[in-house]
Amino acid sequence: MGPRIVTVLGDLEAWRDLYAAAEPEERAAAASLAERLLDAVDEQAERMLALPFTGRKALLDENVWVLAQGADRLQYAGGDAGEDAFPALAQIVAALALQPGGITFAGHHWCALHRLCASATQITVKGRP
Repeated sequence: MGPRIVTVLGDLEAWRDLYAAAEPEERAAAASLAERLLDAVDEQAERMLALPFTGRKALLDENVWVLAQGADRLQYAGGDAGEDAFPALAQIVAALALQPGGITFAGHHWCALHRLCASATQITVKGRP
């Protein structure tokens, strides 16, 4: 059995503070994006575990351009705007979660080798109560 994806519930208050002065719609869009990523990243990362590094790198390279085209709409417009960019974002975060040190984004931290990540505060492992 391969490594399990660990999702660390990081400093959500710091993430929310970034949007404290924003309009309510922008705060809601940021919160929604962070919440939607939780399941999407775990699902994508588990799929990518079977890929060799070169396969993950190819997916990362491909999705960077997709995300670049729709990130602003995804982050600030909310709703269906930028929906083409959401799968790309989830795949990018998932690919980086499988790299040493993982990735911290949107108030969460994802990694496959959590013992190497010193930034953890509260840990939940997918599939455990």
